[in-house]
Formats: sequence, C-alpha cells, structure tokens
Amino acid sequence: MKNKLYIAGDSFCEARNYPYPGPQSGDFYFWVEDLSDYLKDTHDLILDSKGSRDAQTIIDNWIKIIPHLKSDDILIVCMPCFFRVRLPLEESSYKTVKWDEGQLTNRFTTHHSWYKTSTNVIYLNKQPVTKKELDKTARFLEEMYLDNTSIEKNYNEVIESLYNLTPCKKYIFSWDNMKNKTSVIKYRNDITAKLGWSTRDDLWKETNGEAGWEGDIHWDYKFEKIFADYLKNKFKQK
Repeated sequence: MKNKLYIAGDSFCEARNYPYPGPQSGDFYFWVEDLSDYLKDTHDLILDSKGSRDAQTIIDNWIKIIPHLKSDDILIVCMPCFFRVRLPLEESSYKTVKWDEGQLTNRFTTHHSWYKTSTNVIYLNKQPVTKKELDKTARFLEEMYLDNTSIEKNYNEVIESLYNLTPCKKYIFSWDNMKNKTSVIKYRNDITAKLGWSTRDDLWKETNGEAGWEGDIHWDYKFEKIFADYLKNKFKQK
C-alpha cells in the first residue's frame, strides 16, 4: 500500500480549470497535479479542498485524518484567513472524500460559497434560511472575526498543537499575511521572500489582458510551477 499525500485547503488547493498560460491557449496546469504525479510511485493523493473553505473545517478534517497518518505520509495544508463563517449543509449536499482505508465528510459551506449554490441549501432545523436572513448574521460574525487578536491567537495555538501531533512530513502555508503569526505557518510574505509570488492579475497586466484575469489574487501558472517544484524538492524521495 502506498503512502498518503493529503492536501487540504481552499481555492489555492483546487483545480480551477485555468489554461496554461491563459484563457487563449495552452494546456492545463495545477500544482497539486504536478506534485502528485511526481510522487505517484510512492504516494496516493487525497485532495480535500474547496473554494472559500473556512479554517475551522480545514482544522476539523486535519484532526480527523491524523489517526490515519504514518511517518512517510505527507500533509500539506493551506490555511486561509480566519474570518470566514461556515454554515451547515443539508445532508443531501454533504461532500465526501474517500481513500482506501477511510473517508472525510464535509458537512459545511461558507457564507461566501453559498452564493454559488441554490437558495435552499442552508438549513436550520430542516428549515431553509434565506440569503437576507443569513447575510445579517454572517456578516456580523465576519466583521467580528476579521483581524481579531483573540481569534487569531487561539487558532494559532490549535494549529501549533496539530502540527506537533501530526506524525508525518508536513507543510502549512497561507496566502494571507495575518496580524498574529505562528512559526509553523509559512505566510505570503515568507513565501514571497523565498520563492517570489505572482498572480493571475499580474499575468493579466503583463499580457495586456491576453492571459490571466483582472483582479484575480490566485497564483498564475508561473508561480504554481515554482511552488510545485519547491515542494517536489522539499519532499524529494530518497
């Protein structure tokens, strides 16, 4: 049986069907796919990601998978900003990630993600909640959590504990630069100092709109390749 390559996060760990290098031409590129292909002889990929996923769900799933991890497995987690508010899904909308010995079931979505779904997905005691009702409460919570020292410090302590409890090789990163930091997360500034950083918006500007996407903060194909190569070197097999 092969080792596990568990990758969890939000849209930075999700295939978004962006062509290489832009919408006009080229082949698809995705850093997770590149890394997984590099490790295919020794590791099976478990990809547990969703655009706009909240930090709490990512942490919950990290806790759930720890008993399944061994020393030669690899865990990579993208930790988003902490202000995203998650909401319970109706049971029929659960999403399950499966592998040979187990599975993870995702029972939540975020306030932001709900706008990509139908109007009756979010339920409280089996009663649908309207967007108008949800907005008022969710946005209040988002504002309360945004850059909040208590929230960030508490999450950092939990993440540090999980990092120390995780028995395998690991890499935790964030596309954000948080006010309160922990040494176990590589933040955007850390990654930029080591590898650089370029986005789909940068690519759009460089090509006068021929590639990339205006305002898109996600990595462009150039940096996705740099990031994949960095991780391949980091987890190089002996």
